Amino acid sequence: CLADDYPDVDPPEDEAVTWTEEQLRDYYSSCGEIRPERRDTSVAGGFRDLPPPPPTCFPENMPKIGEDLTERLLTVEAYREAAFANGIPFRPNGLFTMGDSLIAELSKDPGLRAFQKNVVGFDEDGEPKYVVCDSFAHGDGGAANGVDLRCFYRPDTRTVVAAFRLGHRAAIAHHMYTTAHGGSIETVLDETTAEVVKCATTPAVATTEMKVYLKRPLELFKTYRVDVEITDATEFKTFTKATIRDPSNPNMPLAIGEAVLAHSAVLAKLMGKKRTSFNTAV
Repeated sequence: CLADDYPDVDPPEDEAVTWTEEQLRDYYSSCGEIRPERRDTSVAGGFRDLPPPPPTCFPENMPKIGEDLTERLLTVEAYREAAFANGIPFRPNGLFTMGDSLIAELSKDPGLRAFQKNVVGFDEDGEPKYVVCDSFAHGDGGAANGVDLRCFYRPDTRTVVAAFRLGHRAAIAHHMYTTAHGGSIETVLDETTAEVVKCATTPAVATTEMKVYLKRPLELFKTYRVDVEITDATEFKTFTKATIRDPSNPNMPLAIGEAVLAHSAVLAKLMGKKRTSFNTAV
């Protein structure tokens, strides 16, 4: 018993009930020097004494980029060049199993270019450039959240095709014999409709409208395909459609997303507004 081994160490009872066994052991063995952040269990779900979020969480803290360079970066050519060159890095939390036939097929197709969401970051010299990013829905961060989405752009048709798998963190309930949560399916549709516009039209877009039709449940740890197209466009917005299918039954749509994406940089210029942050537009 830890209390017997360290009789002079007295953890706060109201907080200790929220600690893991490892945290309790660290607290006792360090004589109270090592402990989690302060906690308060008097409210539903509790409080945690957290430090302020890092500055990188707020668009207004992004280093300013000159307008001339911004205009060059805000071209579809610049986005495609970087996104295709960066490709899709290995994902330690990836959900695709060895020999998955769909991802192998897409990877070998000479007419497709594999890519992941890119945003503007900075190199070691502080120069802005497009970089591969992790997010709630994309990259290894997305895979860790239960959404492993891998996109491919077909220049000839200006379309995106993607393969994805949903893990237990994308479930209606974790490890409770359920199917995928509708929100995780909608996330895939939202992400892919944005990326087709960023590759085909402009990287500075914002989703303003979306309709989703969930026609069938999606299973966890199963590979699905998404086909994404541009259905119409004006100077200020692009209309898109994404359809999810089971590769083994391609004639049966499982979910459909129809999204409208505003060309945010075009609209900002039209209204005479300056962007407070580059990545709010991409």
